[in-house]
Amino acid sequence: PWRVARLGLGYVPEDRRIFTDLTVTENLSVGRLPRRDGAAHWTPQRLFELFPNLGRMRDRPGGSMSGGEQQMLSIARSLMGNPLALLLDEPSEGLAPVIVDAMA
Repeated sequence: PWRVARLGLGYVPEDRRIFTDLTVTENLSVGRLPRRDGAAHWTPQRLFELFPNLGRMRDRPGGSMSGGEQQMLSIARSLMGNPLALLLDEPSEGLAPVIVDAMA
């Protein structure tokens, strides 16, 4: 799996797999990889603009978030890897329609 990630494929599993004891900011840091040629450059600030709810709960542990909030965190953590492509399994599960539209 780490080789696939290093080649530029990001993956967001259906079951989220966030680190429940880590804060939002710490979860994002875990997913951080260097900037890639040809890929969008994702920063925490840019992700907080896409997912404002995450920006308001930067210090909240992942385990105390709702399912939809955890889904946003899982997607944001994958984007922190600056992937060339992103594979999403049930990306809109638990998200409000307005968040799904913004994500698209």
